[in-house]
Order: sequence, then C-alpha cells, then structure tokens
Amino acid sequence: MRLALLAFSSAGLLAGSASAAPLKLDYKIYAGGLEALSATIDYGLNPSSYALDIEARTSGNIGALFPWTTHLHSNGRIAAGQVRPEKHVVESRWKDQKRSTTLAYDGAGGFLTKHVEPPPADDNVDEVAPELTQNTVDLLSAVAAALKRIEDTGTCTGAQSVYDGRRRFEVKFADGGVATLEPSSYTAYAGATRKCEIKVEPGPGFWRKNQKRWFTQKDGSLPPITVWAAPLGNDKRQVPVKIESVSPFGALVVQLVQLRS
Repeated sequence: MRLALLAFSSAGLLAGSASAAPLKLDYKIYAGGLEALSATIDYGLNPSSYALDIEARTSGNIGALFPWTTHLHSNGRIAAGQVRPEKHVVESRWKDQKRSTTLAYDGAGGFLTKHVEPPPADDNVDEVAPELTQNTVDLLSAVAAALKRIEDTGTCTGAQSVYDGRRRFEVKFADGGVATLEPSSYTAYAGATRKCEIKVEPGPGFWRKNQKRWFTQKDGSLPPITVWAAPLGNDKRQVPVKIESVSPFGALVVQLVQLRS
C-alpha cells in the first residue's frame, strides 16, 4: 500500500494554466492485475499558490480484506518558478490503527511545527536528524516543482530533496519526451502525452542497516515510476493520465478513469 501510494502521490500535481478552476480527478490503482485502490485528486492552482488533496482507499476484494484509507493535503506558494510549501498533512487508517503527519513550514527552509504519530521509534526506524530536514519539501510539492519546469522549460528533468516527516529521500525526474497512449477500457484517456521518469533514492528514516529492504532494487533505490501527462479540462491543464511502477505483487498501474471540473 505504501509503495502504491508513493507512486500515486508522485504524480499528484501537475502545473496548469493561471487562475484555472479546480479539477477533480478519479483514479483506479491495480497491483498484479488486481484492483487495489481507488483515489480522487482535488487540486487548484493559480499564479502564486497551489493546493492539493488526495483521498485514497483500498477497493475491490483487497479492500474487503485490508480496509485502509488515507488523506493527503499540501498547499503553498509559487514564486520565481519555485514552489514553497506552507503545510503538508497525511492521515491514514488501517483497521483501528491511525497514523498522521503534519508539517508546517516557516518559509526559511525549516518548520514552525512538526507532529508525527506514531513516532519513528515505534516503527523501528531512526528519526531523521534535524539538520538533514532543512531546505526540503514534501513529495507533492516536489512533483509540483518538477512539473512547473515542464510549463516553463518543456522538460521535467531535475532533482529535489524531500522529507515527509518520517523519511528523507532524493527524487530525480528525467523527461521522456512525447508518447502516445492507445485506447483502453481501463482508462478515460488515449492520445498524445508527455512522459516523465521518476527515481526515488531512500535516505535516513527508511530502514536501519540490518533491516531487509525487500522491495528495493540492487542499488538500494525504490522501483522507478513512469508518469504520462496530458492537457485536459477546459483550461487544458496537464494532469496525470497513467502511472506505472512495479511492486512485490507485480506491475503497479494507476489509470485515470474520470475527470470532473
């Protein structure tokens, strides 16, 4: 579930036109060919600020066996082509267990407040040293910054240091050019897209030295994530129409199933 959510939130926000009306995007997420999660993105964007909400839950037979829900929120400012997060919240529930993270940024590379429940020690991982959290952004804001580069330069290529309240990692974006998606009964979109490859390199807070990293690659990184984006809606904003990665349970695929203004 965490890997699926990482893939999904890695493409949760894409740069759009100025003063555009908010969009609501519905997705289905498949793991090993089985429907695993359903999710909805609500986001708004104007020249100086952004706001994003993601609601996701397990679905299908997997949802009946493993009831899990999560809500993610990020908002911030946009200045000189860069995103500056102001607040990031993650709240999830697994059966009767709750997990939450709230980060409030001070605008100078640090935090006004930070609350993580349960604390990292309860997850058998080390807490990230405060000096390593400086000048980082949350994952959704990192993707916003990368795809703002598409708007400004025509490419998503770049890198960002990310801290999500529990883990610090590097996210690297590589532009894959123009690609065409063929019609499919699984998706609401077919046609021209812009492709972006995302690589996540784990850092402090992921695992202790002797812990088995059973879903990582040989170099210690997480499986790469491929995102296809296309201009949709009345304002022709770029939105994720398909995402692919791999998981211990097989191929991980996210498909856009509905776009609502």
